[in-house]
Amino acid sequence: MKVRDEVEFDQAAVLNTAIRSIGIRHRALADALLAPLGLHTGQEVILLELDAKGPRSQGQLAISSGCEPPTITGSVRKLESAGLVLRRPSSTDGRVTIVELSDQGKALLPDLRRRLGATR
Repeated sequence: MKVRDEVEFDQAAVLNTAIRSIGIRHRALADALLAPLGLHTGQEVILLELDAKGPRSQGQLAISSGCEPPTITGSVRKLESAGLVLRRPSSTDGRVTIVELSDQGKALLPDLRRRLGATR
């Protein structure tokens, strides 16, 4: 049994190294593709989510992106400062902030999709 466990561990270590390497390269490529648009990795997810599903609460954006709420809050603030999204209080719950694409954000989407090779 010990030999098998060692082989599985060695295979897992090789796989973990490959996954980590792919992740690092993917992040670098995403950074390079997004930088000319003034975006940082992760912000494209928010923009594409808003385009696909319309205005969303920051909580909904956190769930759909798999990010923690404080991360979404910071990203949305930066996107708002760049003029790409608008934030407003919910009409039904004063504790909730709704995020939507601005006209400038909508205008950026075709170039964003082209750079990412995404279609809709």
